[in-house]
Amino acid sequence: IIYAMKRFFVLLLCGWIATSATLAATSGTTGNCTWRLTGSSSSYTLTISPISGTNGRMADYGPENMPWYPGKNGIQSFYITTLVIESGVTYLGTYAFDNCSFTSITIPASVTTIGAYAFWYCSELSLITCNGTTPPTLPANAFTHGAGSISNIAIQVPTSAASTYRSTSPWSSARSINNSSSLSTPTSSCFSFTSSATYTGSSLNANVSAICSGMGSITAVYYNNSTTRPSAVGSYTIKINVAQGTSYSAISGLTLGTFTITAAPSSPSDQTSSLFTEPFESGSGTTLSNWTFANGSQTNKWHVGTATSYTGSRAAYISNNNSS
Repeated sequence: IIYAMKRFFVLLLCGWIATSATLAATSGTTGNCTWRLTGSSSSYTLTISPISGTNGRMADYGPENMPWYPGKNGIQSFYITTLVIESGVTYLGTYAFDNCSFTSITIPASVTTIGAYAFWYCSELSLITCNGTTPPTLPANAFTHGAGSISNIAIQVPTSAASTYRSTSPWSSARSINNSSSLSTPTSSCFSFTSSATYTGSSLNANVSAICSGMGSITAVYYNNSTTRPSAVGSYTIKINVAQGTSYSAISGLTLGTFTITAAPSSPSDQTSSLFTEPFESGSGTTLSNWTFANGSQTNKWHVGTATSYTGSRAAYISNNNSS
């Protein structure tokens, strides 16, 4: 309990440091691999690459002791939202990705072993794609703590390897193990969005959401190819990027439809102020200042006279004998 409290305090402290610090280093070595951080703010990509001519094993670490962790790089590892493990890496070190915030990862076929606590506190991880037909050696404690437990993670594997993963512990404890080839391709019918909104002067959101079970997270929404939400009156083509889910593959640039921002209607006070009034009191017959009567040869014609009125004594009306 004491350790957990200490850890929580350290994470809070490092969270404050991370928001204002700049990276002390963006790359280095980890065992027989290299590491590289790219990105900015609260969204970094960590790339692990094998060093040519080596066995491609990462180094082991203790809790919070990786070179990309706070105090060493000025950011928190849980600001790492994307993990790229390149082919040729064979071993993922202990505590290597402690507290990272990615939701899905792909483990190349070259990885044969995963170290203890490699994904400790990775509570947002919900999908792992394993490209190898042989399940990597995996200790039971590689995924721990609540949402980070392997029982809450879906596994995608090659078609020929599904039964092997299902019978290999602790992979067999995964929430689901599916063939990669069985994933469906997302279509526009799998999503809902707001098709129209009224101009407010502020940016507006199309509120895109998935309606099909097993869909991956929506990673980007584009309005006419821009991720900036629109504020001007007009029509905007909605496209999205979607991460791989448990039942659907990833897709980029999926067109959903059109989001239209319309002008706000005039207020009643605006309409009243624009009204035109004409009492017709100065007119007679077909003569009226600032007016032209477009009467033709028909019997019924416009006429100004005293036959009827609303206020005053005169009005404009249609007469069949030019009578007042």
